[in-house]
Amino acid sequence: MKDKKKWRKKVLAFALAMLTFTGIFFENSVMTQAENKEEKTENYIKVYYLLYDGQEENVFSNFMVKSPCKILEDGTIRSVINSNPEVYDYNANGITLDVDINRGKHWYGQVPITEECIYNEKEGYIDIPGKYLGKDLTVTVWQSRDSAFYTNLVPDELKPQKDRRGNISFYTFQDNFPSGTIPVLFEPKGCNIVTLHGDINTVKVGDIWNCNADTWYIADKYNADSYIWEDVAGCKEYDKGFSQGQIVSIKDCENPMFNNIGGAGPEGKNWMFMGCLSSVNNTFQGVPVITKMYIECIAKEGNTATFFVHAACKGPKGQKAQTIGGFFKASFSPPWIEVYKKPTTDKTTWIDGDKFQNGYEWAQWAISDNPAYDLSGAKYTLWSYETGEYFHECIITDANGYGWCYVPYTGKFMIKEVYNPKGYILDDQWHDITITENNATFYHDENVKYAQLRLHKSSETATDKSLAGAKYGVWNWRSTVGNGKPDYIITTDENGYGEVNDIPLWYYYIQEIEAPEGFGLDKTIYEANCTDAGTYPNVGVDLYSQEPLDFGKITLKKQSANPDCTEDNPVYSLKGAEYSIYSNPECTNYVDKMITDESGYAEKDGLQLGTYYVKESKAPQGYHLDETVYKVSLPTSSGELEYQVTSTEMPQLEQIKMLLEKIDKDTGEPIPTGQGSLKGAEFVFKFYKGEYPKDTNPETLGKTVDKTWIFATNEKGVIEFDESFLIRGDSFYIDDKGEPALPVGTLVITEKKAPEGYHINPITIIKNIRPEGFEDSEAYVTPEIAEDSISVKIIKVQDGTNVHIPGTVFRHTMPNGTTKDYATDSKGEVQLQGLRTGKHQIVELSPAEGYLPNTSVFEFEVTADNKVHALTKPIEDMGIAFAEEKNGDGTLTVKNKLAPFKLNIHKVNNKDKVLEGAEFTLYEDKDCSVEVDRQVSDKDGNLAFENIQIGREYYLKETKAPAGYKLPIHPDGSPVIYKIKVESDPIKNNFIVYVNDKAYDTNSDGAITIGGTKKDREVNLTVVNTVNGKLPNTGAYSTSWILAMGSILILAALKNKEKRIK
Repeated sequence: MKDKKKWRKKVLAFALAMLTFTGIFFENSVMTQAENKEEKTENYIKVYYLLYDGQEENVFSNFMVKSPCKILEDGTIRSVINSNPEVYDYNANGITLDVDINRGKHWYGQVPITEECIYNEKEGYIDIPGKYLGKDLTVTVWQSRDSAFYTNLVPDELKPQKDRRGNISFYTFQDNFPSGTIPVLFEPKGCNIVTLHGDINTVKVGDIWNCNADTWYIADKYNADSYIWEDVAGCKEYDKGFSQGQIVSIKDCENPMFNNIGGAGPEGKNWMFMGCLSSVNNTFQGVPVITKMYIECIAKEGNTATFFVHAACKGPKGQKAQTIGGFFKASFSPPWIEVYKKPTTDKTTWIDGDKFQNGYEWAQWAISDNPAYDLSGAKYTLWSYETGEYFHECIITDANGYGWCYVPYTGKFMIKEVYNPKGYILDDQWHDITITENNATFYHDENVKYAQLRLHKSSETATDKSLAGAKYGVWNWRSTVGNGKPDYIITTDENGYGEVNDIPLWYYYIQEIEAPEGFGLDKTIYEANCTDAGTYPNVGVDLYSQEPLDFGKITLKKQSANPDCTEDNPVYSLKGAEYSIYSNPECTNYVDKMITDESGYAEKDGLQLGTYYVKESKAPQGYHLDETVYKVSLPTSSGELEYQVTSTEMPQLEQIKMLLEKIDKDTGEPIPTGQGSLKGAEFVFKFYKGEYPKDTNPETLGKTVDKTWIFATNEKGVIEFDESFLIRGDSFYIDDKGEPALPVGTLVITEKKAPEGYHINPITIIKNIRPEGFEDSEAYVTPEIAEDSISVKIIKVQDGTNVHIPGTVFRHTMPNGTTKDYATDSKGEVQLQGLRTGKHQIVELSPAEGYLPNTSVFEFEVTADNKVHALTKPIEDMGIAFAEEKNGDGTLTVKNKLAPFKLNIHKVNNKDKVLEGAEFTLYEDKDCSVEVDRQVSDKDGNLAFENIQIGREYYLKETKAPAGYKLPIHPDGSPVIYKIKVESDPIKNNFIVYVNDKAYDTNSDGAITIGGTKKDREVNLTVVNTVNGKLPNTGAYSTSWILAMGSILILAALKNKEKRIK
């Protein structure tokens, strides 16, 4: 067993590929744990027989069986793997054994235990240590396929069927394929479900065919030798079970029914999914090539069979390569024969010269888009040489000339067309055809039928003139008759007879294009139905034409000189134009007249030959009169008896110089306000040709605009109908002078973009255009469009009131950095107009007199959509408020507080002596508990309190007397307190101070006066002390009661001191 180990290592890799492929048959079914140490016979191990080529040492085939095993009392697992050891000796015949756990498992999951096992050559059994009971055990038997070993080794019910060369093949797995199941991963699906054309009974196990098949690797992603699953139709169904595999495309197989089967894939071939079977590594560059196919196993079911095939491979240069095998399922169809009809003819030239390479091209040209030819409905009958059996009308062709049918057997047949299709000549000859397993194809050339036109010409009246030389054009389509390019020409002989032969079946239109000398043209359009030849090989049609004698005819074609204006504009009509025919150039000898129809066509026939003069005498609606005189000679210089006059006429248009004018809404003039500009406003002009109700936008009626222009105004706010004002748009309508003009229609004008400093005007202007010359014509009146400027209104109000303050100066900083100062008017308002796009700033420069300045800075932005948006978010302390108006403007309200007063106090005694050092305190409550300010008189007796707020009550008290004086008190001893309140109305110039509820104004005099300026108001209060003793009160009251109270206090203090001493 050990002298073959080197060779076994060489093929050890085989387990990864092959057992992935077949080891799955016995998964979870090998052994069961013995319940006790008694012998059990219901357990099995796998015995895997590998047949290799004795010379190449490549695995060629394989099969696996379940071998019963016993569990001995000591736990040893015993299985007979050589049923006839006396006849066959493993060692003597070069067979080697391997024992593995998890054989074929990827990622090193396979565990070899051969060295722990013992093979008994005399008894033919192998013992495996009991510790491996319950494991996935496989005994691999390596055997040359040329040996007779299996004939005696394998039980009769398991013996493989011998192939036709006497070699053993992989035929059955006992409980598995074909009598049981196929490995789940390799269950045929997708690209491995195919159809074979042939007899299922002709394929047998052991068949070996030479072939030339291509292989390729397939995986999840591309590499040098790999496609991906999606490249082959149906192959992706295998990607869940395999990370990679191989695909095979069979070609040049000895059994042709197996060629090119599988799912459609790369290189335009069909491919099947397979896997590697042998242990040889493909060390060469590229992929292996299959040289032989071997049928290992077949499972038949009705008309289908599942195959296991094995393929021998070589490298691109004959190198040793892995072998490949796989399962596929085929449906068999019986032999069949198909017919391809091919139109042809023995004609190879066009009617007037060399045209086609061969009859196939001629026929193809004849039948193309021609309903007179139809390949469907041809019927064929088959007759068998071998059986003499007829298969009547067994094949019927379709519109492509294709038909087919099954036949019950292969062999030599004859085929004949028994019914011809429409437009084709019946081929009633028998043709030999052989039907094999590859079926048969009969290519049948079918001759097309022809048509013949025969023309018989005569004169309307008796004449001795010859009818020879008349030419008749033949056209395939009525719409092309008279275009000067007929498809065929018939020329008459002196008897008036002519013909054209061998033309395709068709419905033809015939008209004379050249009359014989002395005759007029026959303008009749003759029709010839040559579409149905019936059972005849060809079809002929006779035509009879009578030729008129010479008379002349004038035709007139009137057309618009400016179709851009008149086409699809129903107001302009070519109908009703009158053209008079005269016999002299002065147009005084009237002959007749012509009146045009809707298309502008008119004619006059039956004119004697001569010279005429044609002139328009009445123009149709919407056109100017054509003053041209047209000279007509009959016959023409080329001999024609018909002369066509072409009259081109100018339509009536409206010339417009100025399309639109913009004015400022506030001024009513084309002068911008503020920073605004009337230049650059963009307007969309949409023009609809035709007549519509007044003031109606045709778009609301579902009409499509004919032309659109976008114009921009100049600095004067004007748009002229000139390209210098055009931004973009369609071409202009141009009149006969080369100037822009408009035909009858409706012009719809809307503003698309406002100029700097203005809002878009949302109004749509509708102008009906009806040029002069039309009934109810109306001259174009240039519309004036008022522009509403973008503005911000500043309102100055007194804080806490609705009083507006005039005279406040604001500074406006514009987006370009320039500034401008504004003062509020008598209403306390400022209007900033014509504001440009960008960031703006407003700040108060100086308040009106009598008010405190508001120092808040307000910023806003004019956006591209011409709306004002605040950038500063006002808060309560800022004294400003901003409102965005619906039209996009804004209103800024700025509040000012009233300016405070200054309270001046002058301290003197009744001798008018100034008193220094007197301290006065100002309180906000009458209890004098909340101090506001404290001041002391200077050497001049003066002191002052700043920031005396308007409307607020203050309380003033002397809190420290000057040296030598007492604080003033009332008779009841309470301190003297002054209640002070000031009021201010700068607008009315009213200023009042209340002292102890008595009012004093600017006209008051005495001890309490109001002075200063309107901007800085002052209250002047003189406080006088009366001198009555050494310690006078500093107020105005007597101090005797204070002296008495002082004596009492002194006596009380002395008494208290005496008590403390005691």
